Amino acid sequence: MEVFHQEPNRALLQIEADKPILLDVLDKAGVPVEMPFEIQNGQVEWKLTTTRNRLSTLGSALDESEVGYVVEHIHAKPEFDRILTNKQQRLIEAALRRGYYDSPRQCTQEDLAASLDMAKSTCSEILHRAEERIVKSFERGTESDRTAPRQTA
Repeated sequence: MEVFHQEPNRALLQIEADKPILLDVLDKAGVPVEMPFEIQNGQVEWKLTTTRNRLSTLGSALDESEVGYVVEHIHAKPEFDRILTNKQQRLIEAALRRGYYDSPRQCTQEDLAASLDMAKSTCSEILHRAEERIVKSFERGTESDRTAPRQTA
């Protein structure tokens, strides 16, 4: 354990765990964890963003690991993993994280492309196609999207 900063009622630590069961379970389920996070009285509260399939996988993995957990709330968002290719989904998620869709923008398309080690023209094309699919799926309604096969190109 390494203490980076300490105040009377709180501290910022780096802890290396021999058996990071929770992080292993999240990693195997493909669910990203937003860092840093707090541990209080032996409990941690995470806000996770993932797909239904990955959430189901995570629940099964937690059950198998016998780690106690409580789901306080599930908020459904459009399941972009059913309408976007993997590349499109990764790019849209990166754009959201980096503030590309904020007003005002927190990053440019060029910044986004550089952060993902791709040409700006490639980034532009992938974003345009992803945005087209999202807008058209919104227009069609979510019911038709739920039955559509996942795109692989």
